[in-house]
Amino acid sequence: MKFISNLGRQSALDEEVNSAISFSNWISLLIVGASLGCTLLSYNLSAELVLISWLFTFINASCLLLNAGGYFFSSRYILSIAPSLYLAILQIAIKLPDQKMMVAVLLIQTGMLTVPWMMFRFHEKTGLILVNLVNVALILCSIYLPGQNTSGMDNSIYHLGIGTDFGLLISVFGTISITALARGMQQRTQKKNRQLLTQMEEKNQKMEKDREKMKEYIRQVEEAQAQEKKRRWISQSIQELGDIVRYQKDEQEIFDRIISRVVKSLGANQGSFYQVEEQEERKFIELKSCYAYDRKKFVAQSLKPGEGLIGQCYFEKEPIYLTDIPQGYTYITSGLGEATPTSLILIPLMFNDKVEGIMEVASFKLLEDYQHEYLEGVASLLGNFIYNERLLKKQFSIDVEMTSRRFPEPRMLSTKKDRKPVLA
Repeated sequence: MKFISNLGRQSALDEEVNSAISFSNWISLLIVGASLGCTLLSYNLSAELVLISWLFTFINASCLLLNAGGYFFSSRYILSIAPSLYLAILQIAIKLPDQKMMVAVLLIQTGMLTVPWMMFRFHEKTGLILVNLVNVALILCSIYLPGQNTSGMDNSIYHLGIGTDFGLLISVFGTISITALARGMQQRTQKKNRQLLTQMEEKNQKMEKDREKMKEYIRQVEEAQAQEKKRRWISQSIQELGDIVRYQKDEQEIFDRIISRVVKSLGANQGSFYQVEEQEERKFIELKSCYAYDRKKFVAQSLKPGEGLIGQCYFEKEPIYLTDIPQGYTYITSGLGEATPTSLILIPLMFNDKVEGIMEVASFKLLEDYQHEYLEGVASLLGNFIYNERLLKKQFSIDVEMTSRRFPEPRMLSTKKDRKPVLA
């Protein structure tokens, strides 16, 4: 039965059309069964009615073949009109003045009016109106056209009431069957629609999860690319500073160029560089170079360890990052006047856990993490440079002292004119 129900169903069609095809297959089977019953009954009436019954049985059975061949739109017109046409012919042929079977036939015809509503969709108004008008016209013909009693017909079966009872039975059974079939198809369609909705919802949820995963993957890729770009920038920038240290011979020029490059690379506004000095076992922190708005400033400034933020950074040996600058600590000067910076960072220049200097950078914007990493690289480079320069100077001083001891300066002998006479 499932094979017959699925005749003509296609995956390319929507579920509503496939349900109508299945419904038409069941209607075709139902009408074929009813036609066979009428055919058996017609053997007691006349040969002409038997022929008509067989003809309509074949026509309704052919609808299954039409559905299987993909001609559903033709088969539903046949199934919507053929039963009413057959019943109208039957009613006109066997109508008798005292016949009560007319009621049964009319009930069957009325029940068949529900068939088109199951096969045609509401937006197919033309076909739906057409077949209903034809069915109503056939019912009216059954009622008002005069009967043509077929010659030789044995009417005793109707006087006994068997025909009427059989007709009522068919009408009740047919109406109940059509109603039950329609309800079953409706429930099946609803169940299928619910399944489709559930599947669609699951697919939408899966697609949403896949979309979120794709967004997360793209975000991770973009973040990785951004991090890689920042790492390349840090490496390249520190390499450029290393070239300055490597190829520049003048120490002051090195300090000036590095602090200028650092401020510009960060997009900051002001920077300064301090170096730890020792004189007679006394340490102090001396400003070596500063940079602000493309103007180099040399300010005589010397601090003691622990004095101010510079001295605090020296003692703590840790970077100090401030976003709330103490009032009056520093100002960034431009053509528009002076303003307190938004952020200030002080980084110790370390080598072998010893502070060799302090670098200070002030900016109107907050520095990002990778910029802090860049400053740490710069601090390591400068700490190493200052230590080596200090070591070279110390070694040079030792060499000079040893040379002076090994080769003392000759004493100048006095001339004869300078000699004093010796008194006897």
